[in-house]
Parts: sequence; structure tokens; C-alpha cells
Amino acid sequence: MVTMQIINTSTTVSSTTLDKLALYSGLDVLTLFEIKDGLMPLMDPNRLAVYNFEMELQAPLLSMSFVGIPVDEYARREMVEQFTQEQTHLTALINRMLQAIGYFDYYRNMAVKEFSTCVDYTPLPITWDEWLQLPIQTRRALKEAAPEALTKFQKALKEYSEPFNPVSPSQKLKLFYHFFGSPANTTAEPYFFLPPWLKTHGIPEYKSRNVKGDYTPAVDREALEKIIKAAGDEKMAATWAAPFAHICLAISDLSKSLGFLNCKLEKGLFKASFGAVTETGRLASRQNAQGFGSNAQNVTPKLRHIFIAPPGEKFVVCDYAQIESRIVAAICFRLFGLENYIAATESGDLHSLAASMVWPDLPWPQDFTIEWCIKHGAFPKDLLKAAKKLASAPFYRGKSRRDVSKTLGHGTSYCGKPPQMSKHSHIEVKLIEHYQEVFFSAFPEIAKWHRWVAEQVQTVGEITTMLGRTRRFFGRPNDDSTIREAVAYEPQSVAADYCNRALVRLHNMGTKFPAVIRLSKHDELVVSCKEADEELVLDIMREQMEERIALIAPNGKRREWFVPAEAESGWNLGRKSPENPNGISHPLDGRVRAAAGGWKEWRL
Repeated sequence: MVTMQIINTSTTVSSTTLDKLALYSGLDVLTLFEIKDGLMPLMDPNRLAVYNFEMELQAPLLSMSFVGIPVDEYARREMVEQFTQEQTHLTALINRMLQAIGYFDYYRNMAVKEFSTCVDYTPLPITWDEWLQLPIQTRRALKEAAPEALTKFQKALKEYSEPFNPVSPSQKLKLFYHFFGSPANTTAEPYFFLPPWLKTHGIPEYKSRNVKGDYTPAVDREALEKIIKAAGDEKMAATWAAPFAHICLAISDLSKSLGFLNCKLEKGLFKASFGAVTETGRLASRQNAQGFGSNAQNVTPKLRHIFIAPPGEKFVVCDYAQIESRIVAAICFRLFGLENYIAATESGDLHSLAASMVWPDLPWPQDFTIEWCIKHGAFPKDLLKAAKKLASAPFYRGKSRRDVSKTLGHGTSYCGKPPQMSKHSHIEVKLIEHYQEVFFSAFPEIAKWHRWVAEQVQTVGEITTMLGRTRRFFGRPNDDSTIREAVAYEPQSVAADYCNRALVRLHNMGTKFPAVIRLSKHDELVVSCKEADEELVLDIMREQMEERIALIAPNGKRREWFVPAEAESGWNLGRKSPENPNGISHPLDGRVRAAAGGWKEWRL
């Protein structure tokens, strides 16, 4: 109470009051320690181990929060200017488009019509500026005549006289589900002013589950992507709504990037508070208590080059190769003793291997697209037939067969259904069905794992990972979304814990590790070191990150398992290119090279 008084009013208090406050705070802390000591013996050993690990994790997280990452101020300002211009252009464009189809006029006219039934005054203003130009006596008279109706009228005039905000959820809801909504779901008739060919068009109401578990209309990224997808459906014929969804998504991405770029820096350093606060154990970050920084986990590839190493130093970046696929393989071996999938992950590039199984007539091992062939003039006669087949498949355009295999492989491993996967990947349903048929035939343990997870959720109600973290799944045990969430839980959780354990080990090395840990992002660790120590730091990071874990199958068979770490280095965190020569390169060490070429040794 006294604390809140001091915070809220900045009241100067006496030393006696402060002494009482200090005593209260101290007793509060001691009481919490007594509660903790009483609860510890009652905790499940797995949960206690996770608790102890997360306590140990706090030291490197706090260190990263204090250290920060240097930012190239020139590059940052340049990107802010570029993104601001793009956002301004797109916002003006969508407002011109809405003006052209009568969006603002419709709602203003509707407001005028509704208010005119409550007052006897003509002509009523149809814009906010016109309302402000009315004599003050007239506005007072209208207020006295219908105060509640006037409040609603003013709100409508103001909202639809000002520019449309593509980031506002409420405005997007009205645009897509009322103005652009299906006539069957709309009480008003927003079509009288539209061209006749628009009147037969409409979009359904896409919904998402809120924190209360209720399904409500959604205008998030997934919903807008569904609207765009619907544009290609001739039966729905919602093409006219798709451009608005595209612009809203683009502006949302720009706003997110600008929010990050405009965050407050401390002496040229980006700093943030880190914590393992997610259900999977994955790190989250946010602005720190001093108001510096932002969420470092959402740094997109196009923003990475603004981070630069200190003078005389280089960044060393290590991330895990195909970590979630390798974890799925380890899970299947532990549960069932089946080795097809784990052998595939250890043989080299899993996604290329899967692609070669599904589409054996495509060139192998050369992974190329039609664009690559055209650029390099590489159309040898023995590959011409395969290249033509490649060109005839629309989903391949601009993508390699490995890209397609990776997309479908992850979706299949996480219980994805072909229709839903098709909506997100824009790959034909028939092709996804063919992929899954071959995939499950080659790796039956994946389908067996899916069934095991569903049974665990329905009977036990919880999943415990191979590293000891447990999550309970309350309610809806037979709901498909719950099962998919449970399937994804262990791979994502183990990936987070595996990376965080490496972070702790590197931090505990102290001065034996000649580098400064600056960022942990998903399955990636970023450090900076003196250029002379680059090779040593690379070796230490690989050694500490590639933790060996003994897997024991139900039949007693043992296997040593780990996830290879791939190392990169550079003077900034952007990908190396002609436009960014100081960015990180991608040197493969001997172990990774050997693994990448080892696919020939394994066959189904």
C-alpha cells in the first residue's frame, strides 16, 4: 500500500515509514523462501530438475541483457526511412481504393440516415469537418434533442472521415466481415452502391479461438491469408477482396519492423530482457526495465545486417541443422526402437533425401530450379525430360524440390492434413497426399508417434519430453487442434532446452571461452570475439553445442544422439552477399561435409 503510494504520487515519506516498508519487504521475501523450501520436497523430480535448470539459465540471460548488441545507426536510419515511405505509400493506396468503392461514403450515409430519424434537421453534415463547421448553437440543439444518438453519430463521422488504419483490428473486422462480408451474414446491405458484378461476391467469416476459448471473427495473418487463398477459388470469387488483404499484411509487416527499428538504444547498443516464459521453454524477449530494446526473437532476416560487431571483433553464429526433425527421430527411437527415420536424419540432408524418394525421376543429387537452369544454361539432354516435368508443375516455380520437401515434411511430421497444408503452402492437395503416402510408407514410426501422442493426451493428459519438461493439456482431448499442439510440443520444447543447455555450458566456461555471448534466438547462438580467436571460438561452440545424449529403446538397444551445429562468421549478422560483403558466410566443417555426402550409403 505504502509502496504504491510512493510510486503513484511520488510522496516524500519519513525515514520511519521507509524503515517499516523495508521490514515488510524483507519479511515478504523470507516468507516466499519458507514456502519454496516447503514445496521443494513435494515436487515431481522431473519438474524439480527443470526448475533448477531454469534457475541456472538466469545467469546467461541476465548477462545477455546487460551486454547487448551494437547497432549500425546509419543502416538503421536508412531502413526506417525506407519502411516508412513504403508504409505511407501503401496506406494512401488502400485509402484511395476504399474511397473508389464507396467505403467511407456508405458508412457516413448510413450514420446520417440513422441520426436523421432522431432529429429534425436538414441538411446533416456527412463528414467530420462539415460537422465542426456547424454553428455551436446548432450542435448544442442537436445534442439536447438526442444526446445518445448524437454520440454514436459523431463517432461514425469521425471514424469514416479519417484515413482507414490497416493495422487496427476493429477497422479490418468491419472492412472484411461487414463491408466485404457475405450478404447472408450481414444485417445491413452494403452493396447498393457497388457495381453489379460485386454484389454476387462475398467471403466467409474466418474465426480464431481467443484466450477464453471462444471462437471470434479473426483478422490475423492466418485469416487474411485465407481470404487471399479464397481469391483463387472460382466458386467463391472473392478476388476483389484479396488486394486489400495483401496490403493489410504488408503494412502489418512494415509496422512490426518499424516498431523494432525505432526501439530505444542504450549508447548504441540493442538490449532486451530475456526469459524462458513460454510453455515449451523457448526463450522470449521484450523491452527491458530501463525502456531499452524490443523483442529480439522476431528479428527478420532483412533486419539482421543492422547488428555489427565491435571494432576489431567478428560475430560467430552457430545454429542447429534440422534440429526438430532430428528430435522427432530421437523420440521415435526412444518410444518404439524404430530406426528408419533416425537413420535418414543422420545420413545427410533429410529434406533432399525425402524429395528423392517422392520424386525419383527428378535430377539427383543436383538440386535446382528452372530459374537456375535458365541462368546457367544447364539443360543437358539426359536431364531435359526431367526439367520439362519440373517446369510443368506450378508449385515448383521459384522453389527447389528440397524447399517443397522441407515444407511438406515439417507439416506431415506435425500432423498436418493435406487441405490445411495446401492453403498455407499453395501446393496442390493431390501432390501433398502423394508425398504423405510415400513419407509414411518409408517412416511408419511417424504415424505411430502421432497415435501415441493422441493416446497420451486422452488418457494421461500430459506429455513429458526426453529432457524432462512436462506439459499438461487440459480439456478438448479429442480436438484435432489439441492433438496437433501436443505433437508439436516435444520437438519444440527439446529444441529450446537443447539450445539453452548449450548456452549455460558456454556461460559457465567463463574466461576459458574467449567470446561474449550476445544473443540466443530460437536454435541459434550469437557471440562476438577478437578476429584472432575466431577459429578457437568456432571449435568451442561446436563442441559445447553438440551435446551427446544416450537414447535407450524399449528393446534395450542404445544409440548416441546429437544435433550437429553449423557455424558462420562475419562482421554483421546479415547474410553475406554482393550488397552486404561483411555479412556472415556459411563455412561447413569436415563433419558436416561428410554427413552431407553420406546419403548414398543409406537406402530404404
